[in-house]
Parts: sequence; C-alpha cells; structure tokens
Amino acid sequence: MANRQKGVESLYQRKTNNDGCDGYPAGLTNQNIPLSARIVALADVYDALTSTRVYKSAFEPIVAKRMIEQEEAKHFDPAIVNAFRMS
Repeated sequence: MANRQKGVESLYQRKTNNDGCDGYPAGLTNQNIPLSARIVALADVYDALTSTRVYKSAFEPIVAKRMIEQEEAKHFDPAIVNAFRMS
C-alpha cells in the first residue's frame, strides 16, 4: 500500500513547479516536492515534447533536452536536470 500511495503522490505532485510559482496543487517548492514527483515531472514533459500529438509535431530529443534545461530551477529540480543531462 505504501508504494501505491507514493505512486499516487508522484502523479498528484508532478505538475508542481520547483520554484512553487504557477504550480499546483499544494504550492510545494524545491525539496518539499517528493523526489518521485520531481522525476516524473521531467519525464512527463520530455515525453510530451518528443511525442507527436494531433496538435503538434514531435521535437527532436536534443531540442527537447535544451527546452528542459532552460526551465532548470524554475520548473525542474536542478539535480534532476543534471541527472537527465548526464544520461
């Protein structure tokens, strides 16, 4: 049950911005956002950017990576972006 709760928490908090601005639902910031949610947030955006949708073409992975790097500290945890950068 604990793992299920963590999964739900990750999905619930994944839209919270690292800086607390424009994020939701609890207005958490930085390290107060669960680690799993910070990881899922970056993965969710990367997937959205690199996937074709009916309303947009997919971005090339390198372009998506640069877009994510531009949001470091504002939208994404710098440590998570750094790990993503190294992958």
